[in-house]
Amino acid sequence: HREPWSPPEPGGRPAPPARGAGARGAREAGRVLRLRRHLRRARAGGVLRDGARPARGPRALGRRGDRDHRRLLPAPPRGPAGPRSQRPSAPARGRGPPRSGGAMSGHATRAAEFLEDGPRARRHDAGLWHVRAARDRAAASVPEWEELREQAAAIRSYAASHLAPLLEQLEERARARGAVVHWAADAAEHNRIVLELLRERGVRRVVKSKSMLTEECGLNPFLEASGIEVTDTDLGEWIVQLREEPPSHIVMPAIHLSRQDVGATFHQHLGTPAEEDDPTRLTRHARGRLRERFLAAEAGITGVNMAVAETGDLFVCTNEGNADLGVALPPLHIACMGLEKVIPRLSDAAVLLRLLARSATGQASTAFTSRIRGPRP
Repeated sequence: HREPWSPPEPGGRPAPPARGAGARGAREAGRVLRLRRHLRRARAGGVLRDGARPARGPRALGRRGDRDHRRLLPAPPRGPAGPRSQRPSAPARGRGPPRSGGAMSGHATRAAEFLEDGPRARRHDAGLWHVRAARDRAAASVPEWEELREQAAAIRSYAASHLAPLLEQLEERARARGAVVHWAADAAEHNRIVLELLRERGVRRVVKSKSMLTEECGLNPFLEASGIEVTDTDLGEWIVQLREEPPSHIVMPAIHLSRQDVGATFHQHLGTPAEEDDPTRLTRHARGRLRERFLAAEAGITGVNMAVAETGDLFVCTNEGNADLGVALPPLHIACMGLEKVIPRLSDAAVLLRLLARSATGQASTAFTSRIRGPRP
């Protein structure tokens, strides 16, 4: 992947390196990335609360080159450990689409309440810091990391500026493989289409894997209000669903909870022992209950990480295999996809997959990277 990325020709074959606007766009993307690296030499801790810079400038970090500078991180937040907090977790909050008006003020209020509990906030920061450090270690292990990022930026930029033809090509190729494609103009139409598909088949029980699109559209409460049982099967998503809370992070939806919180939640909803907080035993309880839901489900709903216009393939990436079970076991699979997930060619997926898990969790790849090529009889 060290060669510069070039857009596909109309006939589907790779084009030679562009010399016009496409090349200029790629160069501009490269400049943005290089500028980002330059600015980050000041390190995340280099800006004081009032906006003033410390006396030491970027040169104080040495002259080891961009690759070393971009890996430097400020020290993780520290503070007195203190006794384990007995403060109960925040009250459950309903899931659904973001509310207008006071949404930001509500977020600020809830954040302030969360930060009042010092030990909980420090544990939360340490968890996020661990993932961020893992991400940087994974990036450092790939010599061509910046070249991959520049290629990914070029792929996404091309797709964003050619959405109409790419989406039409994706629809054509997906239909040729036996899929049925529906188009939704907004969240309301998206939810209505999903509900109609379920009602046509008399579906009452649905298993669902992680999908930020359906979270933003408020699909779960919409279906539940229509009498359909929806089970989120990603473990973190299921935990916050049981607590009637929205996810707090795009990758780690339950990062704001401690294992004691999870133990109390499972005791309340699953009947586990009252003081059980061992992660392995809690996960085994969850696995048994979720397996029952998978076997009883009449439909599975997943998100989409990438959709290939060239072939009509869908990629879904998970670490728990829950999306695979949701696709394979029920008779109906509904893939909910944002328009921006389309990419031109199958070879482009290789570039993005090398970046995806490393950037999210610091893994070389997700445990399950599934390529869905259409329904089988």
